[in-house]
Amino acid sequence: MKTEKLTFIGHSVEELAARLDYPAGKPHATAIFAHCFTCSKDIPAARRVAQRLAAMGIAVLRAAGEIEGLKAVATIGAPFDPEHVVYNFGSALDEIAKKGEAEVSLGGRPFTIKQSFVEDVSANNLCTAISGMKRALLVLHSPTDQTVGIENAGEIFGAAKHPKSFFTLDDADHLLT
Repeated sequence: MKTEKLTFIGHSVEELAARLDYPAGKPHATAIFAHCFTCSKDIPAARRVAQRLAAMGIAVLRAAGEIEGLKAVATIGAPFDPEHVVYNFGSALDEIAKKGEAEVSLGGRPFTIKQSFVEDVSANNLCTAISGMKRALLVLHSPTDQTVGIENAGEIFGAAKHPKSFFTLDDADHLLT
């Protein structure tokens, strides 16, 4: 497998880094892997998923976006309500509103959260986006996920139109460690 480092300008005009993992031969397809917001393209789960897909002949870009021609979407441990994320910021929300940003601890790691992120998350309606997706959907979730409960997967699956599939990741934690 060959991995290429890429950079590009994101919608917030910040430079983003990505990795493109190529299969050994000509790719059969290409996948976009969007990692969790507290993670990076280098999280072990993203690396393992990308390596396995590449071994199956699928090129994988560890970055995200709204892409024309996308045929399918898969979620892994995803929350249904984006405001679920904001709930984890707790008392830092006041500081974020006053100062424009604050450091929060998530999973024992520090993250700087900006007010624009809080506003973006609060403005999104995933039910509408999921039901209007017009793409195949695969929902993967662990019934023992302590970070994002399995009920989130049920809501995502319920909002989606067909074709759709649900697959449980027994004994996995939220970050697939």
